[in-house]
Amino acid sequence: MRDGALRIKFEDGKIIGYATSAGLDSTYDKMFRKAKANAKRYPKNIEHGIHVLTFGAFYIESITNKLYKDMLDSKIELKALSDSLWEATKRMSIREKISVILSALPKNFQKETTKFNRNIQNIFDLRNRLAHFKDKEIELSDTQLPMEVKKNCNDCTFGIFLESVPDPDLLLELKGAKILKHAIEIESIEKFINKLHSRFIKTTDLSKTAKKTLNAEIRKSSKNK
Repeated sequence: MRDGALRIKFEDGKIIGYATSAGLDSTYDKMFRKAKANAKRYPKNIEHGIHVLTFGAFYIESITNKLYKDMLDSKIELKALSDSLWEATKRMSIREKISVILSALPKNFQKETTKFNRNIQNIFDLRNRLAHFKDKEIELSDTQLPMEVKKNCNDCTFGIFLESVPDPDLLLELKGAKILKHAIEIESIEKFINKLHSRFIKTTDLSKTAKKTLNAEIRKSSKNK
């Protein structure tokens, strides 16, 4: 497979099974990083800003789902119950899942969670404005029009007019310094989620026996090609 993710299951140092998944979280991550670089390079292009917010939100939602599922598996010993709870709640909104995750944190995380919640709300409010876009015209007052246009609106001055008309607030969020600020917010959310995952989800490094088994399986697979 060229894309997706492969999970290898071990028990007592032996491979007992394999599982594949789409693994789109890493793809969303790459697309977000690329969009951020393009937004920085072309600060007036709103398409890159839209990509920053959409792929950034996709990425955050995917790693939040992973943390939520892993917390259920980690805190609930009975796997059948953990799987049932996941199936019953996996369609909850991203904010509902985050609320469950944060409820399990100790009080000394309060300061960090306040900033985290603020960033989550900001990013997903903007993402929802894009996903459920409803356009709205705003009448310009006479004082907002450039003087050149008022005096003589011809072909020469119309370009000046267009450049002088203020952008709607949503477009301002999608370019320049503001979109780069939102990219930093997304990275801050990612950092906090990864911190929670590394702190509260137990992970076990491969034993020497498991590594030998895995390497043997890889060599065997290569010979069979």
